[in-house]
Amino acid sequence: MDNFFNNKNINILYISLFFFFLSNKYFLLSESLHYGAADGYFYNIIAENFPEFPREEINYHYAQRFLVPYFIGFLSKIFFLNTFLMFRIITVLLILSILALFIKINKRLEIKPEIIFISSSILVLHPYLFRFYLATSTIIIDLFFILSFLGIIISVIDKNKINLYLFIFIGLISRQTSLAFLIAFIFIFISKNNKFLKYKDLFFILLMSTIVLIIINKLANNIFVSKDFPYQAVTGIIYYLFFNFNLINFIIFIFFALFGFFSIFVYYFLFKKKKSNFFFNEINIFILISAIIIILQPIMGGPIISGKNIIRLTILCLPAILIVINSQVESKFSLTKKIFIIFLFLFSLHPTFSNIKYFIQLFVSL
Repeated sequence: MDNFFNNKNINILYISLFFFFLSNKYFLLSESLHYGAADGYFYNIIAENFPEFPREEINYHYAQRFLVPYFIGFLSKIFFLNTFLMFRIITVLLILSILALFIKINKRLEIKPEIIFISSSILVLHPYLFRFYLATSTIIIDLFFILSFLGIIISVIDKNKINLYLFIFIGLISRQTSLAFLIAFIFIFISKNNKFLKYKDLFFILLMSTIVLIIINKLANNIFVSKDFPYQAVTGIIYYLFFNFNLINFIIFIFFALFGFFSIFVYYFLFKKKKSNFFFNEINIFILISAIIIILQPIMGGPIISGKNIIRLTILCLPAILIVINSQVESKFSLTKKIFIIFLFLFSLHPTFSNIKYFIQLFVSL
C-alpha cells in the first residue's frame, strides 16, 4: 500500500468523514426546497420527467444546465430508483470524488501528507460546502462544477489534454460560471506563463466551448418553456448601488461573501511558513484568476439577487484556493494542530445542516 495512506495523520481525515456523514442532516425533497435548495425543484422535475421533458416554465439559466439532471433521471430509470434517492447517491459519490481529486492534486504538487489531511478536513468539515449539498442533494450542479475545476487543475499538472477537454465540458454543462476557466487560460497565454497548452490547443478549447454553449442554448430554448436570462445576476449590484443602496446591508452582504473562507483564513494564519515564496506558475495563475471571477459573479448580482446564496456561490472555488494555500503553509507543533482540528469540528456544526445544535445564534443569521 502507498506509504501516503499509512501516515498516522490520515486518522484526522477518517474521523472527519465519519463525523460529517453521521452528524449531517438528510432532508426530504420538500424540506430541501425550504432550506436553501429552491433551485433544486427545477433540476428534480427535469430528472423526474426523463425521457420526456417538463412543460413547466423553467428559469433560463436552469434550463441551460438540463443535461446533468437529465442524466440523473436516466440513471434513476435504469436502476429503478427514486429520483431524489439517485440525486443523493450521486451527491455522495461526487463528494468523495472531489476529495480524492483534491488529495491527488496535492500529492502531485508534493505537499506533505499532514498538510493534505488537515486541508482535506477543512473541506469535509466546512459548514456550507459538503454539508449543504448532502443535506439537500438536488443542487448537484455545483458539485459537478467543483469537480470540473479540480479536474482541469490535475489535467494541466499531468499534461493530459483529453482529460482537460472532458473536464472543461463538464464545467460548461454544469454552470455558466465555467467561462472563468476560459478567461483564465487566455490570461495565462497573455502573461506568457503557459508551459502546457499551445495556441492550437487554446483555439480548440475556445471553439469547443463556443459550440457546446451554442448547442446547449439551442436545446434549452427548443425543449423548455423558459423565462428570459436573468441579467440582474451580473448587473444587480449596479442597480443596488445607485437606486437601493443601504450601507449596513451592503457591509453584511460583503461579510457573507467572505465568511465562507473564514476557516482557510484561520488555517493560513496558524500554519503559514515563516519564509515562503509564491510562484506565479500556470497552475496558481489559473486558480487565482478563475477564483476571482467565481467570487465576483455572485457579488455582481448584489444583495437583492444573490442574497444569502452568496456564501454557497463564492465557496465554489474554495477547494482550488486551498491548493494554492497548501504551498504556503507548513506542519506546526502538535498543540496548534489539535486546536485547529477542534475549531474545525465546532465550526462545522451549522444548525440547519447538522444534527448537533451549537453556536445557533451565530449561524441562524447566516
